[in-house]
Formats: sequence, C-alpha cells, structure tokens
Amino acid sequence: MEEEDTGTSSEEDTTPPVHSNEDMLSMVEQNNGAFKLLCLGDRGCQFLVNGHSFRNRSDFSRLGTAIANNTNLDALEIDIHNREIIEGVTDPENSTFYDGIKRNSSIKTLSLHSEFVQDMNEVGRQILKAYQKHNNLTELFIQVGIREDIATICTTLKWCSSLQYLNLSGCNVTDEQLLPITYSIRGLPLLESLDLDENRISNVGCQTISELLYDPNSNLKDMALRSNNIDNEGATYFAFGLANNTKFKELYLFNNQLDISIEDAFSEALCDTSSINSTFDSNHTFIELFLENDNEEGHRELYGEHLHSLLELNWGTNKRHVAIKKILRYHPNLDMASLFELDLVDGERNLKGLPRVIDWFEKAKEAVTGEDEEDGGYTVEGRKLSGIYQFVHAMPLQFVPASHSEVEDKKKRKRDE
Repeated sequence: MEEEDTGTSSEEDTTPPVHSNEDMLSMVEQNNGAFKLLCLGDRGCQFLVNGHSFRNRSDFSRLGTAIANNTNLDALEIDIHNREIIEGVTDPENSTFYDGIKRNSSIKTLSLHSEFVQDMNEVGRQILKAYQKHNNLTELFIQVGIREDIATICTTLKWCSSLQYLNLSGCNVTDEQLLPITYSIRGLPLLESLDLDENRISNVGCQTISELLYDPNSNLKDMALRSNNIDNEGATYFAFGLANNTKFKELYLFNNQLDISIEDAFSEALCDTSSINSTFDSNHTFIELFLENDNEEGHRELYGEHLHSLLELNWGTNKRHVAIKKILRYHPNLDMASLFELDLVDGERNLKGLPRVIDWFEKAKEAVTGEDEEDGGYTVEGRKLSGIYQFVHAMPLQFVPASHSEVEDKKKRKRDE
C-alpha cells in the first residue's frame, strides 16, 4: 500500500517540534535556521512549510525583539483581525513589536490577511508603515479591504524596490484606487507578477493598468484579473499593449464579461498580417491567455483555433524562428519587389538583394526543421524558387549573357567617354 502524501516536504521533517508559544519564541530568539515562517493567527498554518501559529497576547514585546535579531525568518504572515493579535500589538508596552519588524532584514514575504476580508485596521497600517524605508521584501500579499488606506499602501510600495510579486486579490480595489497603485509600482524594476483577482476593476481600470505594458522599464511578466467587471473593451487595452512588448507572457481574465470576438484583438497583436514587416514586428513573447468563463457545462474557452495556434507558436524559444514561421504561414505569396531597388547603380537594378533572399529562405528552412511543412503551411523550398524567379523575371538581362553587338556598343560608349 502506498504511503499517503501529506503535502509536507522532507525539509519540514527536520524542524524541531513546537509544543507551545514558549517553544516558538525560543526558536525565533535562537535564530533557528529551520524556522522560516512566522505565522501570527490561524489561516494557512496547516499547509505552509515550517509554519507555526502564535496566539499569545502577552509576549509580543519579546517577539518583536526576537524578530529584530533573527536572520533566518523568510516570511511573516499575520491575520490582522485576529482578536489576540490586535490586543497584543496595540498594548502600549508592546510597541517594540513594530520596531522589531522594521529592524529585521531577512523577511522577504509579508502577508496581511483576514478570514472575513474586513477592511485594513491599525495593526495593518502600522505593519505597512514599518516597511516605509529600505526593505528586502520580494513578495507582498494584502488580502483585506483597502478603502481609505490606499495612501499608506502606495507609500509602502514605493519603498519595496526588490518586490517581484504583488497580490492585492479580494481587496475591493476600484478603478480610482488602481491609478495611484499603478503609479507606485511603475518604479519597481523587479516586479514580475501582479495579482488583482476578485476586485471591482472595470474597463477604465484596465486602461490604467495596461499602461505598464507600454513602459520600457517595466519587467512585468504576468497579471491576473479574474472575476472583475471587465468586458471586451477593457481586454482590448491589454491586446494593444502587447504590440511592442517583449517581456509580458501571461494574462488571466477568467470570469469576466467577455465574448469570443475578443480573439481578433489578441490575434492581431500576436500576428499583424497587414505586411511581412508587420508580421515580423508582432509580439512573439506572449504565451498564455486565459479567457475561460464558467457555465453549466463547466469551463468555456473564449477563443478559437487561430489564436490558439499563435499562442502555441509563441512557445518557441527562438523568437526569430517564431517570426519566420508566422511569415511563412500567413504570407503564402512572398513579394520580393521591395528588394529589386536595393542599391541602385546608375539608376539600374542589380542583384544585391538576391543573396539576402536566398539566405532568408535558408534560415526559414532551419526554423521549420522537424515540422510538418505541409500542415504548417510552410513549404520553404517551393517559395524559395518562387522568390528567385521574381528576380529573374524582373531583371532578365542580369541573368542572360549579353549579345556580341551589345558588348561592342558598351566598348564604344566607354571609348567615347
């Protein structure tokens, strides 16, 4: 019989057992390397590795001092609406708790939450203010209503220069609040992931947050906006933002007010077929778009085979090859006329463009190696011959030997000069 998987890691098995709050405090004070997560409250302790609940209201001052001197804690999770937490950290004698958080330099992940998704309270505000100086946070979770506390949150965000992941899901974020949030995170060079699920964001908010996709200094790679109030207009702002973005990869829009016509906007961003150059300059980085809606039959995908195939193409790691495949697939008749006038000599056409054409088709052949050329619409060899033929047809005298009389005429013109 197979042993049941409990979901815990082998590393957790080496963690000394914690039988009381006194044990936990001792581990923090002793800077025990096996104790990585400090969880104040109940939620999540059963599934977070190395997590232990702390609920004693009388030892927060001691705990603050221990946190300040600890160099092994990675994460701090606090239920800011837990009654004992509130009473413990708001006791005037326990002011060192916040000071301890402020002085700690090892905590990388901070999570402020409430079981009942209540609004931010004084505990949450003071903890956020403790990080309003240089800090090492890489992950920040705020999962309570923010209402009038947007200024505090935004000020804290501006100090989080190492932040890579920001989660504001279920915070009742509105379009108006999204404006200062966007402004604050625009200056975070390492931010890669933004979670705004289950808020009150509509099309106006999408226009605001999609501005990050136009920012050349942004390193944002994925964004989640599930279960908001977004329709096709809002989603289109993201499609437009993808046009010249080479970093953003994933967008989650489950359970919004979208319909299948949104496919056209994203398809054009991934493959603009108006010209070969436009196709080459399209987005070849974006790889995941989640537009499913729930219905009685389960999940319903909101785009068809065309967009699916473009996303599949973008999974290729060699982006030049991706571009070539799109050109081959969506431009069956490659027009070489633009190369005919390359480097005109005395107003006459020459063949300098031909080697480039041949070289391009060699790269195309390399790009589709291992692919089913017929199914993919590639057929490299046939179109290579067609391209060469266009040069022969446009400049026949460059390919046919000159007659004796033509040679004599040229010699005579040269002597006369």
